[in-house]
Amino acid sequence: QTVSVTPVNGTRDNDNRAVQITHTVSGGDYNTVVAAAVNVAIADDDDSPTLSVDSPILDEGDDGATPTLTFKVTLDNSSDKEITVKYTDNAAGSALSGTDYEIIPGATLTFQPGELVKNIPVTTKGDYGVEPDETIILAFSNSSNTILGTATATGTITNDDATGMTATGGPLALDESAGDGLTYTIKLTSKPTANVTVVPAVTTGDAAVVSIEPASLTFTDANWNAAKTVTVKPVNDNIDNLDRN
Repeated sequence: QTVSVTPVNGTRDNDNRAVQITHTVSGGDYNTVVAAAVNVAIADDDDSPTLSVDSPILDEGDDGATPTLTFKVTLDNSSDKEITVKYTDNAAGSALSGTDYEIIPGATLTFQPGELVKNIPVTTKGDYGVEPDETIILAFSNSSNTILGTATATGTITNDDATGMTATGGPLALDESAGDGLTYTIKLTSKPTANVTVVPAVTTGDAAVVSIEPASLTFTDANWNAAKTVTVKPVNDNIDNLDRN
């Protein structure tokens, strides 16, 4: 009689396998018969899973912040084999290693059988400077038991700073006889690439009714986030007149 042997068709990549079929014989005068075993070789026909890496995006944050840019590495199918891939910083991105992000040591990423996702975290360094978006590029190579679908992956650190200036303390209400005047403060919103000069001046109304000190303020990349004080004093003309702006 014929015995049919059918392999179970799975979708996971695995090694070729072998099984042995033995036979237990009983009945009549066959109780002592030892039947021959049949060896069966099963060839795996599933492709190795394909490895891909996403393109993460992250706001850089302010000076002192260390947000994490995470590259997500994914297999499109699980495997019964251990899968490895090497990755390095190929230094081709516009972000500077050690300045915009911490140095990325070359390493090997390992998927244990059945695992589908691994993460590669990169610690970035925030700042207050206005600059273009910056990129970090990882290179992948020397993969085993997988199809390398991504050779390089690009992560982007987006600039979240903008040039601007704030004036705090107004509006001011001055008495003409108040010789000390009143003050307000000026501060930049981001670190400048060169010295910034601010000149306060009356552009609406009669400039002769007030004095402004100092005549100009200078912000540098060292003091840009320190508020500077402007003093506005009324000019006492000893003439009765209407309140003025």
